[in-house]
Amino acid sequence: MRVGLTYNVKFEVDNLEPSRPRSEDMYEEFDSPETIKAICAVLEGMDHECVKLGYGRSAVSKLINNGIDFVFNIAEGYCGRSREAHIPALLEMLHVPHSGPDPFTAALSLDKISAKKLAAYAGATTPAHYVVLPDKEINLQVVRFPVIVKPAYEGSSIGIRQDSKVFNLPELEKKITWLRANYPSQPVIIEQFISGREFTVGITGNNTPKVLGVMEIVPIKKALKDFIYSLEVKRNYLEEVEYICPPNLSEAMMQELTRVAIHLFNNFGCRDIARFDFRIDDYGTPYFLEVNTLPGLHPVSSDIVIMARAMGIEYDQLIKKIFNTAFARYN
Repeated sequence: MRVGLTYNVKFEVDNLEPSRPRSEDMYEEFDSPETIKAICAVLEGMDHECVKLGYGRSAVSKLINNGIDFVFNIAEGYCGRSREAHIPALLEMLHVPHSGPDPFTAALSLDKISAKKLAAYAGATTPAHYVVLPDKEINLQVVRFPVIVKPAYEGSSIGIRQDSKVFNLPELEKKITWLRANYPSQPVIIEQFISGREFTVGITGNNTPKVLGVMEIVPIKKALKDFIYSLEVKRNYLEEVEYICPPNLSEAMMQELTRVAIHLFNNFGCRDIARFDFRIDDYGTPYFLEVNTLPGLHPVSSDIVIMARAMGIEYDQLIKKIFNTAFARYN
C-alpha cells in the first residue's frame, strides 16, 4: 500500500512565508527530520511504500499525483487557530483515509478556550480562567493569584515560560503585554494555577478506547508547588524532570484519572491516539489542563513515546498500533 506522510518541518515553514515575523519558539511544535525518518522506516517495515508529502501546496500536488491509499498525519499546520485541521479537512474532502483527528476535533483541541468549555460541559473539573481578547481590557482586579498566563491557540508549551506563573497585578500586566507582542491576534488566558502533581494520560483506540499509559512529570530542580512544565523545561528535560510511568497513585485515584481521560477522549471525538494533561491538587481532584490530538512522535524525546516505552511498547510497535487502529476505522 502507498502511505503518505504529512508533517511540518522547519525549512518547509520558512518556504511558505519567508517574510513572516517569527516568534522565538514558533518551531517547537514542528517535527524534526529524525521523526520523519523514523516513522517512514516503520511504515516501510510493514511492507508499505512511504511517500513524504509534507505540507502546503506541494503536499496537495503529491497527494493527488501519487495514488496515495492512506495518510499517516502528524502535520501541526501553519497559521491560524484551525491550523491542525488543515490536513484532515483536505483529506476528508478528497475522501482519503487517514490517521488522527477529523477537522473539527483537530481545531477544537488546539483552541484552549473552546476545549475548556467542552471539558467542563462533559463534567471534568477545569481551572477557573479569564480570557483577555486582543485589544480588549478586563478588570484585572478580580483575578485571584497565583495564576498562569498563556496564549489561547498554541501547543507544545509555546508561550509558556518559567515566568508565566504570576503572583501580582504588575507581573500579570507585564506578561499580558509580552504575550500580545509575541502572539498577536489571539486571546490571552489567565488561568488558576493548580498546585499539585502533573500527569499525562495516553489513550488509544476508537469505539472502545484504552489507556496506553499514565505518566507523572516530576521536577528535579524545583519544588512541586512551583513546577511549570514550561518550554525551558521541555528543552532541557533530561536535567529538569523525571518521568514516572506508571506513577505512584492509589488504585482509586488511577481509576478516576483514566476514567476522566477516556470520557474526554469520547466527548472530544478523538480518534486513534490522544494525550490528556492533568494536575491533581492537594485534595485529590484531577484538573483537566489540555488535550493533544496529535501528540509528538519523536523516537526519543516525545512524552507519549517515553510513556509507551515505559509500558513495554517500543517505538515501532507504537507507530504500528496507531496505523492499525486508524486503518481499522475504514474496514
